[in-house]
Amino acid sequence: MVRRESMNHKQPTPPTPWKLFILLGVLTFCFITGGYRYYQYETTAVRAEKFNEMKAIADLKIRQITSWRQDREADASTYSTGMVQANTLQWLKTPEISSGIQTTLQKRFQAIRKHKGYDNIILAGTDGRILLSLNSGLTDLASNTKQLVDRAISSQNVVFGDFFRCPNDNRIYLDVAAPIFGEDNLPAAALILRSDPAQQVYPLIQSWPVPSKTAETLLVRKDGDDVLFLNTLRHRPDKPQTFRIPIAKTEVPAVRAALGQTGLFEGRDYRDMEVLADIRSVPNSPWFMMTKADTDEILSIARYRGSLIGLITLTLTFLAWTSMGFFYKHQGKRAFQELFQTEHNLREAEKEYKTTLYSIGDAVITTDMNGRIRQMNPVAERLTGWTESQVKGKPTEDVFRIISEETGETVKNPVQKVLENGKIIGLANHALLVSKDGTQIPITDSGAPIRDENGDVTGVVLVFRDQTRERDLSRLLSARLELLMESESRFRLLFENLPVAYQSLDAQGNFLDINKTWLAELGYTKEEVIGKWFGDFLAGDGPGLFQQGFETFKAANEIHGIEYEMRRKDGSPITVFFEGRISRDINNAFDRTHCVFVNITHQKNMESQLRQAQKMESVGRLAGGVAHDFNNMLMVIIGYTEIVLGQVDPGLPIFKDLQEILNAARRSANLTRQLLAFARKQTINPVVLDLNDTISSMLKLLRKLIGEDIDLAWKPGADIWPVKMDPAQIDQILANLLINAKDAIGGVGAVTIETENVEFDEDYCAHHVGFVLGKYTLIAVSDTGAGMDKETRDRIFEPFFTTKGLGKGTGLGLATVFGIVKQNNGFINVYSEPGQGTTFKIYLPRTESGVVEEAIAVSSKNLMGNETVLLVEDEESILNLGTTILTQYGYTVLSAKSPSDALIMAKHSGEPIHLLVTDVVMPEMNGKELMERISAVRPGIKCLFMSGYTANAIAHHGVLDSGVHFLQKPFSVRHLAEKIREVLDEG
Repeated sequence: MVRRESMNHKQPTPPTPWKLFILLGVLTFCFITGGYRYYQYETTAVRAEKFNEMKAIADLKIRQITSWRQDREADASTYSTGMVQANTLQWLKTPEISSGIQTTLQKRFQAIRKHKGYDNIILAGTDGRILLSLNSGLTDLASNTKQLVDRAISSQNVVFGDFFRCPNDNRIYLDVAAPIFGEDNLPAAALILRSDPAQQVYPLIQSWPVPSKTAETLLVRKDGDDVLFLNTLRHRPDKPQTFRIPIAKTEVPAVRAALGQTGLFEGRDYRDMEVLADIRSVPNSPWFMMTKADTDEILSIARYRGSLIGLITLTLTFLAWTSMGFFYKHQGKRAFQELFQTEHNLREAEKEYKTTLYSIGDAVITTDMNGRIRQMNPVAERLTGWTESQVKGKPTEDVFRIISEETGETVKNPVQKVLENGKIIGLANHALLVSKDGTQIPITDSGAPIRDENGDVTGVVLVFRDQTRERDLSRLLSARLELLMESESRFRLLFENLPVAYQSLDAQGNFLDINKTWLAELGYTKEEVIGKWFGDFLAGDGPGLFQQGFETFKAANEIHGIEYEMRRKDGSPITVFFEGRISRDINNAFDRTHCVFVNITHQKNMESQLRQAQKMESVGRLAGGVAHDFNNMLMVIIGYTEIVLGQVDPGLPIFKDLQEILNAARRSANLTRQLLAFARKQTINPVVLDLNDTISSMLKLLRKLIGEDIDLAWKPGADIWPVKMDPAQIDQILANLLINAKDAIGGVGAVTIETENVEFDEDYCAHHVGFVLGKYTLIAVSDTGAGMDKETRDRIFEPFFTTKGLGKGTGLGLATVFGIVKQNNGFINVYSEPGQGTTFKIYLPRTESGVVEEAIAVSSKNLMGNETVLLVEDEESILNLGTTILTQYGYTVLSAKSPSDALIMAKHSGEPIHLLVTDVVMPEMNGKELMERISAVRPGIKCLFMSGYTANAIAHHGVLDSGVHFLQKPFSVRHLAEKIREVLDEG
């Protein structure tokens, strides 16, 4: 709306005097009232400020005293143990050597006093008698200290005492007592740490952090019907613990404190002066702390500020009256000056209005109250095709004709709308101005009423603009926006379907964006992630590591090869590998991160399995080598012990001793067999088995093995695939697993044995770590025992690792199972959680042979012989033993301690040689090479190999070659005789 002022202005007149005086009186009243209100506000604010100050000081001193007490109690608890405790107990046990111990304790106490600042350190008996004191003048404990010792002894805990005056030197002390426990865990003495409050406590109380003439801190406690002041008073010369106030004087803050009141309090102090005080109780003590200051000192600041406010109020009132007189005097002259200036300004305004109208960038037409044109600027002339001189006095609709761009119909002229409604009117969209020559121009316009000083409408101003260029720009912008949106859509499609997970973080590490692959990897929805901190999605120490590394990332602008363990929505962890860069804005300031990651959990698991396999392989090679040498030694012990046992009367005492030697050697041989099983060097004779039949035949023995308290459930699968392995190894597997289950259960429980056919394809193995492609027969052994944590599961197959107590296990049971399974090209997985039991799943490869072999019963036979045997062994002790055994059984023995000796005997011996018995591993050549060379000289000779472990010369991964006879060291005398007879009688 435009307002036009007429030239008929009223002459300014000065205000009448009575109005000025009323105004001046109101101002004076406001100044005085405001000053008084401000003084009240300042008084309240100063009081609150001082209360807060005293409250803060009280909090500080309470913390200081409490901390000091806790330090003394901690010292007493610490120094009553260790060397002090040990020396004291030794002193009490052997008083005859007390002088040396006393000197040691005294040096220890002096070091503590020097380091901690104690006045005295006392060692007292449980009866309160002083055993040792750094102050030699102290011979008896005061009654307060004796009571403190009694409380420490009876409570068996550290006890802090109260202020007391020692009768020995009339000084005030604070004691803390701690019991010293004997070997029976009962108090045997007490340690007393004595502090001088004048040195350690009063300085804490009396210090005041801000300057003050009257402020002080008091420590008091109730003493009968009085309140006793424990520290030195600032305004009285009394010594500590000498000044008292009757409990009846309740206006004194110290009395209020002793009565249990806390918080802020206004009253009169021991000088009968008005004070503001903050009262607190000291935790875990009978003491109360009071911080106070005189009310006069506190309010002096408010009174000073009040005097300043009064002076300012008087000054403002004086200035107001003076200014009013000056104003009234000069008002008349100013009125005439203003009238002249108003007329001048009106003429200038008219000129400026016309200049503005003709300079404005939009088209402008003004009309009178009848809608006839009065003025038109050059822009309007150009758009309408009319000149201002041509249109003056014409109706607006003759010059400014507009039609609808959509329908072509004439639109009602906006000037008429303004005159009818008296309001600002805007033109509808899509309007066209029809110029004088018929050109149609898209425009936007608005009309506003012109009002005089009385608010009456005297005309209309019409403002409109050519929109041709804007329309062109709008169409261009729309086309480019459409292209941009299409490009953004293609980018978003590519971004969301990237084969790697993408994430973007802000400067604080919060998520800005993620793609679908990220969500698929971790199982969240986008709403659950955006805006959250990245560290919240990391497992273990990840959040802390990210916090440190993120700042380095932002400084370096990129990261390469960073690994994090992230936590999926279901709680499972995954290991991811990050690459990323930083983007910055035009000012080189941080904008956001751009990172991608790939899930390397499977790769990490495979690396872990590889490391574990390499470790187990190394331990296996070591175990095999040790077992080989150990078996040779056990062979000698067992052989000669059996020979001697056959020559000694069973009634002699030495017979039992020899039996113990033999039993120990056999147990040692069992350990080496377990080591060989783990090392996959155990000699086996595999046959095709039906696991259901084999396990069923063992159930009776297995039930005896685990005892009556454990229920054994057998769940055989239907149509189980056959496997090829040594039946004795099935016995070893189940026996070791059930013994392990029995120990894990430790009482009543259950064990379940199951069999099943399983098959794993490439896709399954790719997504399940630890599984191998192929068809398998599964043996599952489950128990309801204690279960295992991850650290234990990772080590259960290591030789000699055991969680059982000393002497309760060798740690070879599960290592044996592992070696047997690996020797038969199978694999084993373990599933266990603490308190949830354990399941071992053994996968043995299916054999294509469908013929299940049955065990052949061996009948007893005569083991004597008269054949000639060539015995070859590089260990002389075993060679001598073998010769002795074979001679006893009637054989003629040719002994050779090396392969070269054996070849010479085979070539030059004039008698027939029926059997070659040879060690497999020898320095010059192995047993198989020796057998081949002797067979060339002695065609048809039979051969029996013997060794501490299976060598590749006669076996592959422990499985004997076809037609090979083998005897595992160590063996018994009878076992050797049976095996030789078996080989000689064959075919």
